[in-house]
Amino acid sequence: MLMRILTLLMCLNFAQMLSLADEATLLGLHGNEKSPMAGEKTLVVGCFRMKAEDLDFHVTPEGHYHIKLKGKTQLVCGQTRLSADQINATFKYRDRGEIELAGNVEIENIPDQLRMFARKARMFWSKHHRTLILNNRDHELVRLIRMSDKKTTLVEASKIHIGYLKPHQLRILAVENSKIEERPGRSTDKVKFEATEQSGFDFFDKISITEFSTHHGKKTSRGSQKISKTEFLQLLK
Repeated sequence: MLMRILTLLMCLNFAQMLSLADEATLLGLHGNEKSPMAGEKTLVVGCFRMKAEDLDFHVTPEGHYHIKLKGKTQLVCGQTRLSADQINATFKYRDRGEIELAGNVEIENIPDQLRMFARKARMFWSKHHRTLILNNRDHELVRLIRMSDKKTTLVEASKIHIGYLKPHQLRILAVENSKIEERPGRSTDKVKFEATEQSGFDFFDKISITEFSTHHGKKTSRGSQKISKTEFLQLLK
């Protein structure tokens, strides 16, 4: 009887792994194997498309995704593309994940036409909570660019936080030394790349950015500046 139960459990586990394999389309890698290719490696798994010089990917029996990319990295998920010197990502469920990016960080999103630049970034989210933090070294500014029609809006600050305002909406908070500039749009401002299938693993999935505000810390004498939702929406039109 015990042997039958063990055999049944092994069969169920094997069936689960086959299901995960059906979901993934692997190019050059299978499971958590190292790619034998020299130079840049490419891996496609479901909604994820990854490129890096050093690429490690595996799926746990629970269906959690673990991704480690080093050297000229790129991770595309849905309509969001992440680039950095190093990316570490864990996706536990469709609505829960965490990503850390380090070195020459660039984050792009097609629907909101967003492009962000920083030295470091951290993204983490669950069903009712999403946060993205952009950081740079001392005296360096992070940047956020939004193109809309024929106009481009540039936001610079010492740090930028992006987080939930309410369901399906995100709020941008620029912290210290913040400024906003507006200029005519250029063709190079437009965010475009080959997206993957829509997925809840995409940080910006089914989310729109609708409010912006800035805040200056105590160390500055410039005071505080707040931009109303209406004013910010007018900037983004």
